[in-house]
Amino acid sequence: MNSTATLRMQFSSTKTLFLTAALGVVLGFGYFWTPDQPKFAFQGKDSTQTTGDSLKTDSTGTFVSTIQKTLFETRRIVKRQLANPARFINEHYIIVVDPGHGGTRFIDKGFSATYDGKEYYEKDIAWDYALLVQKKLIEAGYEGVTKTKEMVNDTSLSIFTRAGRAAKAGKDAGKKVLFVSLHWNNFEDKNVHGTEIYIKESNNYKSRKLAEYIRGTLGQIMEMHGAGENVTGIIERDYRVLRELDTGVLIELGYASNDSDLLKMLNHQDEIAASIVQGIDAFSGYLQEQDAAKNLAIDEDPKKKQEDYNLSQIPSIPFGWSWKKKDIIGPVDDVVRRYKGIYEKSTTEKEIVLTFDCGYENGLTPVILDILKENNVKAAFFITGGYLKQAEGIVQRMVNEGHIVGNHSVNHLSMPQLSVKEMKKEVLGLEREFYDRFEKKMNYFRPPSGEWSRRTLAVVQSLGYRMVFWSFAYEDWDTANQHGKDFAYKKIMANIRPGVVILLHSVSKDNSEALDSIIKDLKKDGYQFKSLDDIN
Repeated sequence: MNSTATLRMQFSSTKTLFLTAALGVVLGFGYFWTPDQPKFAFQGKDSTQTTGDSLKTDSTGTFVSTIQKTLFETRRIVKRQLANPARFINEHYIIVVDPGHGGTRFIDKGFSATYDGKEYYEKDIAWDYALLVQKKLIEAGYEGVTKTKEMVNDTSLSIFTRAGRAAKAGKDAGKKVLFVSLHWNNFEDKNVHGTEIYIKESNNYKSRKLAEYIRGTLGQIMEMHGAGENVTGIIERDYRVLRELDTGVLIELGYASNDSDLLKMLNHQDEIAASIVQGIDAFSGYLQEQDAAKNLAIDEDPKKKQEDYNLSQIPSIPFGWSWKKKDIIGPVDDVVRRYKGIYEKSTTEKEIVLTFDCGYENGLTPVILDILKENNVKAAFFITGGYLKQAEGIVQRMVNEGHIVGNHSVNHLSMPQLSVKEMKKEVLGLEREFYDRFEKKMNYFRPPSGEWSRRTLAVVQSLGYRMVFWSFAYEDWDTANQHGKDFAYKKIMANIRPGVVILLHSVSKDNSEALDSIIKDLKKDGYQFKSLDDIN
């Protein structure tokens, strides 16, 4: 960046801060004028408005509420400008989005898939995703975002030609290339499903970090192929389209030959595209941090440095949490209890704990909150950074109605794959965002995808959190593979026992439709719904 541009950026930031301060002076008196007016009482567009005495209904109250909202939104804009996750990428990279498929060798449309009598082609779906990803990147502040082809029907461009175009775009801009190629998979076995992310085999450190972030954010919606144990869904391949570019990923979004994957790719384009952009955002922030650490003299607290070193010496062998209660014995139970982890309440009383994971919002969480409120039941909702950004109003409602809001990490990354510092960043980054909005601390952490290690437990405990697993869950998160209200009711009721910690996903239509009957019938049977706070 030249000196003129630097001065312009500094002036712009100073000007913004000055205007914000001035606005705070003008409006601040109104903000603190009425002490009975709760902070952050306003609601986002995704939530039900707060009712009753918590909001004033006269003209003064409306004015104060507007002041609060204006101040809060102004602070958010300033924070975004100062943090600006797109800044580092804009200075050093050009983002090139590559819509597969098609090429001169075959002149085809890519693999096709048929569902409910309609045929879908890879090149059409990849094009739709490329347009969405490009649009969302530009909206997020990324500059110069381009595509490798400019029309959906251009099947004359081979993947090598498209890679050449990406390289030329970088050369013309005088920057490195961040390359995102979008595809889908097909396979003879229709049971094979999941997302795969390919990176080059050598000199791939930055490509791997990009893939890890996208894997985390995308994994909230799509199951990664081979997820669990030691398989990450990130695959090294010596593909020319990847190896000739500085930093890049080739994303096979799912298997079109699998109906569940196909329906997700067709019905959740907006959420999937947003999660890819969120992953790029996180990667940009990571590069920005690395650059700052390299160029600035940062004196770390010696005690903190020693603590991080001690934690790094604890083994980080990854495990997936998939046991049933009867299997959680011996070494597993011992290590979880050593770090005060939670998976079940030890009791003979008819008590259960209800928890939900919220990776993204599809309109069903307000329905679940309505049911909980009607039945006077409190639950714990584990949210990600993406969810907080997407559905802040709904999180506000969770807080207002007395539910626990738990930490599910900023970017839904696999915790055992991270360094101690990276783990802490994933936990504390979301905590800070949550506290800034609601002035409440988070106390419980649930590991993304249930992937954990002994080191994960130790790091989480060192931050003042308790790790929360579960003793009952089922594959309810697959929105393209719902089985109906009765299935969910029977599945959950068959696994009820004293002390069970139930994990449900808020995107499940089955759960939202069965929940009211489940709660009412369990209460009739003498069960009480307890909080995570009740578990010693």
